[in-house]
Amino acid sequence: MQTLFPTHPHYALKATIIVPVKNEEVNLYGMLDALRLQVDAAGNEICNDLYEVLLLANNCTDHSFPLAAAYKLMHPGFNLQVAEIRLDKEQAHIGTVRRLLMDEAYQRFQLLGRPEELLYPQMEIQG
Repeated sequence: MQTLFPTHPHYALKATIIVPVKNEEVNLYGMLDALRLQVDAAGNEICNDLYEVLLLANNCTDHSFPLAAAYKLMHPGFNLQVAEIRLDKEQAHIGTVRRLLMDEAYQRFQLLGRPEELLYPQMEIQG
């Protein structure tokens, strides 16, 4: 099974957040901080093992990918997976990147033996 994110998902995984990125270096650090520092309705930190972030940098011409890779190294407890791709012009659009990320999320839940949880999650996410 070919994958963009070769690390195995954590067994406690309940949610996957997909992040398609193209030239977002200005906003990337703040967005990753917001995802890493999430809290529940009571203000308690959400355990990093319960969710992962799949970030796919698509045809970037800025420093988005190196910034995301450095962020991952700075915060090893944060369940961030980072990959970079170069797509042909005809395919290099948000629909392709979202599909690739959703396929990856599905494969990761398959590895855990719970592909149905991608469609019917057991975790209630409160905003």
